[in-house]
Amino acid sequence: MTHDEPCSMAPDDKHDLISGTCSHLPKVKTLKQHPRKNKTAINIEYMKASIRARVEHPFRIIKRQFGFVKARYKGLLKNDNQLAMLFTLANLFRVDQMIRQWERSQ
Repeated sequence: MTHDEPCSMAPDDKHDLISGTCSHLPKVKTLKQHPRKNKTAINIEYMKASIRARVEHPFRIIKRQFGFVKARYKGLLKNDNQLAMLFTLANLFRVDQMIRQWERSQ
């Protein structure tokens, strides 16, 4: 994907077609044009992506396993309580996966 390449979002029943130019050009792709010169910057970007992946994984569990894709309740307190419960369940889900993996390796 280039910087000036048009990007669009498919229309659905609630939204019209949104189009324009993409303002996001992947940083690593740009840095890899001169790999010797940008070696440390490339490594930093890979480290940031690794951290981002670890942080985003619980959100994927909450969205996919427990179906929380939209806030259902009116009021911040109710949504906050539901998110706290879902993150607790996500932690239990991950611990269960780790225990099962450990049992298989024994």
